[in-house]
Parts: sequence; C-alpha cells; structure tokens
Amino acid sequence: MGLFDEKKKGLFDDDDDELDELFESLAKKQPSYVCELNEATVQELFLRCIATKETKSYLKSVLYQKEFGYEQDSPAILFDKDKILENLKSVLYLYGQLMTTHRHSNTIGASPENVHNSTINYKGEKWTDKDGILKQFFHLGVVCDVIYPFTLRGNSGFKFVNILPTLSPNDADFDEWWETHKVRFEGRK
Repeated sequence: MGLFDEKKKGLFDDDDDELDELFESLAKKQPSYVCELNEATVQELFLRCIATKETKSYLKSVLYQKEFGYEQDSPAILFDKDKILENLKSVLYLYGQLMTTHRHSNTIGASPENVHNSTINYKGEKWTDKDGILKQFFHLGVVCDVIYPFTLRGNSGFKFVNILPTLSPNDADFDEWWETHKVRFEGRK
C-alpha cells in the first residue's frame, strides 16, 4: 500500500462538517465588548485606557472628592479620552455583571460588609479580592460616568438606573440570553 493509495481524512474534507461548524461558530461570535468580569479583563481594560505620552485629550477620575465629604480629593487618574470612548461598551458590560445590577439596586459598596459589595458578580461569586483591581474597576466606572465617586460611608451609585444586567460570555445560558438581548447593546454608542 502506497502513501497515496487511500484517502486520508483531514479537518476540512468534503465528507465532514467541520468547516461548516467552524464558520457557524465564527458567525455567532459576540462583539469584542462582551467580556467576563474578572481581574485580568479589568486590568487589561484599565491599562488600555490609561493616558500615555501620546494621549492628546484627557479625562480624569477622582474616586474620593471633597464634595462627597472628604478633606481633599484623592489623586486623579488620567485616561485617554479616545480610548475611553472606544471601550465604553466594555465598561458598561462589566458593570452589568455585578450582583447589585442584577438586583436592580442603585448602590455600589466598597466594603466587604456592604450588601451591595461590588466584588460579587451576578452568580454570587467573588470576582476579585484585590483592592488595586477593584480601584481600577471603580476608576473606569467614574471616568465613564457609570458610577459616582464614593461617599465617606464607602458607597457609590450608578449615575443612570438603566445599567443593563449582563451575563458572562462563559455562562452556560449566554448564547440564548445574547440572542434575546443583543439588540439592546448594539444600539448603544
């Protein structure tokens, strides 16, 4: 028997459906702003949007401000305005995965004792225990006008009560949920 005597089956042979399945899965791919609320995603988004030497237009985030009862403003974090505008849907999508959003509450708490603890996702799981990551998440929320700066009591709130609850793209129910809700996200700028 020679090397070419029998037909070898490959990934994309005519007699199988692998290519069709691949194209179908690519067609179902969700937009890039659909992402999971986790430490890596928040940090990557924060670093992508932070101001650099090349930044031409800035936005700033101040988490703790005099007008909310603090003695002085906390240090500002500067962001690249264009990068923030490019990534706004991602930030909104991440905030939609908080338990407090799914309970339709307007309160966001920074302390673990708070019932509106922002370290808990919609599944009731802790998505971070790192204070630095949480502050990055809060800075993204403040600079994108998703949340207010924090009060002395350690609370913040959504600036708009219509933050849409979202699911992780890794959630078993995501595909069905996305088909039902994607039009609500695709219409947002």
